[in-house]
Amino acid sequence: MSNDKLKSYISGGISGLIEVSFVHPIEYFKTTKQYSNKKINFTSFIRTTYSENGIKSLYKGFLPRVTGVVPMRTVFWGTMYVSDNYLSNTSIDKKYIYPISGVIAGSIQTLIDCPIESLKTKMMTSNASIRNSLNFNGFTPNLIRNVGFAAIFNYQKNVMKQKYLDEGKDIRFMDNFYIGCVSGIAASIITQPFDYVKTKMQEKIEKKVPMRKIMYNTLKNNPALFFSGTIPRASITCISMSIGLPVFELVNNNFSKFNNFLNI
Repeated sequence: MSNDKLKSYISGGISGLIEVSFVHPIEYFKTTKQYSNKKINFTSFIRTTYSENGIKSLYKGFLPRVTGVVPMRTVFWGTMYVSDNYLSNTSIDKKYIYPISGVIAGSIQTLIDCPIESLKTKMMTSNASIRNSLNFNGFTPNLIRNVGFAAIFNYQKNVMKQKYLDEGKDIRFMDNFYIGCVSGIAASIITQPFDYVKTKMQEKIEKKVPMRKIMYNTLKNNPALFFSGTIPRASITCISMSIGLPVFELVNNNFSKFNNFLNI
């Protein structure tokens, strides 16, 4: 792998580590809300959870998530960057390049993401052990969610960036912060139903629940549940992408300096 490609993957891993450290308590809240199907106030949840065992309580399920997010974001940012550059040198129409890169990144990401998401969900919602929880349950909705999210995010991100460039503006750190947040919110809302189905499939310890059964029962009884956790997930995504994108761009564009600093 060339140094240019390698640096994009390392940059993605660094951004993932910083991202997950900030957003995990909100992720815990979102997963708990989807699991319980009840109205839960975020402030009350944080206060009550914190009172149990301090900051440690807010980071329940953090280990599997950070273990998964770092390689997941390494793949997400690195593959998307490399795919964008590669496809730009082909005859593919430019408007299709970014969604295609997103589909590639989202597909590869799911292979890492799915077992970690399953483990995280069960650790947050039960006392399941790692041995009994690490599996590919919920793979299909997870794949659809990730592919859809990455395609929408990458397209929207690059459209916004191009607008800056067309207006003769430099894209700075805070501009990437804004672009990442807006692009992430749009992608998360559109793909939210599959995040809900994924969570419902992964929460069961005793037996697997088919995706079609969850979708049928939800449509029949309360379709609004598909968007349960939309606000916390959109908040998570806004924070994640507003941290991830500028950090990735900063590290990737100044990799030689980071390389000397870290002595990689």
